[in-house]
Amino acid sequence: MIKVGGVPDDFRSRREARQVMAEKGGRGLSIVRARIEITMGPDVGSVELAVRDRSGRDARDTLTVVREKSRWNVVVFVDRPSSPDKPRSSTVRP
Repeated sequence: MIKVGGVPDDFRSRREARQVMAEKGGRGLSIVRARIEITMGPDVGSVELAVRDRSGRDARDTLTVVREKSRWNVVVFVDRPSSPDKPRSSTVRP
């Protein structure tokens, strides 16, 4: 999961991978429907998944998607520090 997710193999990634697998893994989920909405600019949106587990129970989940090099990717790892080169936003009034 870490290799496919394209994140460094560090404590933060391993912790988040364990959490995702504990919450969503091993249920035999099949996607029944996927609806993508471009909601946060041309390269960021969300996908609402309708899924069914192996026992026939239905569930829904919404995930963030980003476009990189003309391909849409589901964001799995969200606990990532920002790049040191990226400017930080401020809540202080000018």
